[in-house]
Amino acid sequence: MKNESKSNLTVIFGSLGATGIFFAIVLIMGENSVAITIGLVIALPILIYSIAKSVEFARKDQQSIVSSVTQVTSSITWHGETIPDMKKMLSNMPKQPILISPNECFMYRGMYEAVCDYFKKVIDSKANHGMIDVCFSIPNSSPSKHVVLQFMADSDLAHGEPFDIGIYFCPDNYGPEYGERFKRNFYWETCFKDYSRPDENTYLAYFGDDIDTAIQIASYVLATVYYIPLNTVFSYKYDTIG
Repeated sequence: MKNESKSNLTVIFGSLGATGIFFAIVLIMGENSVAITIGLVIALPILIYSIAKSVEFARKDQQSIVSSVTQVTSSITWHGETIPDMKKMLSNMPKQPILISPNECFMYRGMYEAVCDYFKKVIDSKANHGMIDVCFSIPNSSPSKHVVLQFMADSDLAHGEPFDIGIYFCPDNYGPEYGERFKRNFYWETCFKDYSRPDENTYLAYFGDDIDTAIQIASYVLATVYYIPLNTVFSYKYDTIG
C-alpha cells in the first residue's frame, strides 16, 4: 500500500476509533463531566497518534519523490545553471494542469518576437550556430530562473546548408512525471519521437525554416506538460552567434 493511502486510512480509522471510544464511555457512564473527561483523556491520545502517523507517512512519500528525482538529476546537465534545491524547485513548480487545443496556435507573449529577431541575425550572418535559453522564474527557488526550453540551429549556412530550427527540452530535470507527460503530449508521435532520446533526457524536434510552428509547439508543450500559466512572460538568454 502506498504511503499516501496509509496516511489517509490512518487518519480515518484514528478519528473513527477516537470518536467511538469517547461516545461509548459517555453512554456507559452517563452524560456527566466525569464521563466526558475520561472519554477525552482516552480518545485524544488516539487521535493525536493517528495524525502523527499520517504526517509520518506523508513525509516518507515526499522524501521518496525528492530522492528519486535527485537520483535522476545527478547526471543531468543544467545548461550552466547551478543545480537547484530539488525539494524547493519541485514544490514551487506549477501544479494546475492546463488544457489547450493544438488548433489554437497559442504562443506565449513575447516569444515570437524574441525568437524571430535572434534567428534573423543568425540567418543574415550566415552563422553555423545559434541558441536561445528560455528561462522560467520559479518563486522561492535558487537559482531563481530555470531553463525550460532551448531553441537552436546548427546549420552551416555559409556553405549552403538549409536553416533548420530545433526545440530542445529536458523534462526529467523537473522530475520523472514530466518525461511521462511529455510522451503523452499531442506532438510526441509526429514531431519528437524520431529525434528524442528519453534515456538521455533529450527531447528534440526540428522544423526547418518554419519558426512559427516551432514556437507554437514549444508553447503547447510548456503549457500542457510543464503547466506553465498562459500569461507567463519568459526571459531569454542568447548564445553568441557563431
